[in-house]
Amino acid sequence: DSAAAANAALYTLQSSTAPAPAVTRAAPVGPDFRAVDLLLGAALLPSQPATVAVARATDCAGNASGPLRAASFALPEAAQPGDLVVNEVLFNHRSGGVYFVEVLNRSLRYLNLQDYQLTTQKASGLGTVLVSPGAPYVLAPGQLVALTSDTGILQAQYPTSSDPAALLAVVGFPALDNSAGSVYLSDAGGQELDHYAYDKSQQLSLLSTAAGVSLERIRAAGPSLASNFHSAAGTAGYATPGRPNSQAQDAAGGGQELTLAPELFTPDDDGQQDFTTLSYQLDQPGYVGSVTVYDALGRLTRRLLRNESLPTTGLVQWDGTDESGHKAAVGYYLLYVELFRPSGGERREYKKTVVVGARL
Repeated sequence: DSAAAANAALYTLQSSTAPAPAVTRAAPVGPDFRAVDLLLGAALLPSQPATVAVARATDCAGNASGPLRAASFALPEAAQPGDLVVNEVLFNHRSGGVYFVEVLNRSLRYLNLQDYQLTTQKASGLGTVLVSPGAPYVLAPGQLVALTSDTGILQAQYPTSSDPAALLAVVGFPALDNSAGSVYLSDAGGQELDHYAYDKSQQLSLLSTAAGVSLERIRAAGPSLASNFHSAAGTAGYATPGRPNSQAQDAAGGGQELTLAPELFTPDDDGQQDFTTLSYQLDQPGYVGSVTVYDALGRLTRRLLRNESLPTTGLVQWDGTDESGHKAAVGYYLLYVELFRPSGGERREYKKTVVVGARL
């Protein structure tokens, strides 16, 4: 009943962070009157969560809406670069499947994805679509959503590892290159927020097939580089659209220049410590680095980096495979790290021990 819904006294606002303004006017939106515009007595503060409660009302047939109902919301803010990031990508779907790109709001701001741009780059060129044209879609801090062409197909392909409430259909969703490509996220004004270059070589080499296996972000606060992505776990269905990543790790702490975690891992694709990550934070730019894995007898197992120019912060990942792509034997291994700064002639060496294990 639009007349009943126009009663401003039916609506109340509550906020735990600031005094909530009163609702001074309620205007049902025609022609179907399925929404109501509320006018507030004062402006809302950006990114301050609030709750609007609706008291008992009736529809046009006189049916009561039931007890008090409530919904949470917040006034969104403009995104800054790095606020919204690529969190997961499926670029090689199974037969009859669909691609998806999952994005994560890793900021403390509420972001409205309306008219945000998703751009994919492949050999044939660029493809750009609007994420939510003409309709608000607000993402809360820490919230994620998987963008795809068909949410029904995506849910059917991953029935136990997807969240239907966190899937968003995007009209004209571009095809992704099955081998390599890039994904760019931009706000409504075209400002780039994040981009990630994926490649099939980033997939776990032990997989029998990479079809239907997504690449997941490991650390939310980490860079959008290959070293911060890993194949989704088989026990999680090989993709987790709309759900927390199966390979997610907490950021390394302690303020050390180099940290290795976990120090014992089991590369069995069960989503539990399937790989180890060497995190580094250098005091100045200009270093060249090599990271080599040796077994307990001092034999070469794997070269992870070889005289590569390093950013001041980064990650190096070892998935437990050797130079031939085979799974390394259970046992102790040594990660030998060499850092050299050509401009100053400074050289540093580190040794980190890690254990490749197996579950009984």
